Amino acid sequence: MSDWKWHDPEWRERVGADAEATTREALRRAVDLRDTLAETGSNQTARALFLVDVLNHLVQLQGFDTADLWERT
Repeated sequence: MSDWKWHDPEWRERVGADAEATTREALRRAVDLRDTLAETGSNQTARALFLVDVLNHLVQLQGFDTADLWERT
């Protein structure tokens, strides 16, 4: 995860047509948004928390394993 950047302009080329890779990208971005909003004390943090919750449910429904997203390398 250390090489992931939210501003990666080539993310579409990296994930291609892979639904799991795209879902993982969305989850990374949602978590980044949640954390950034929380750090700034934004009153929109709850919206980002809800988005992360929905994406986590989507991950479960699809049977994707995203545990490695949170491992530091």
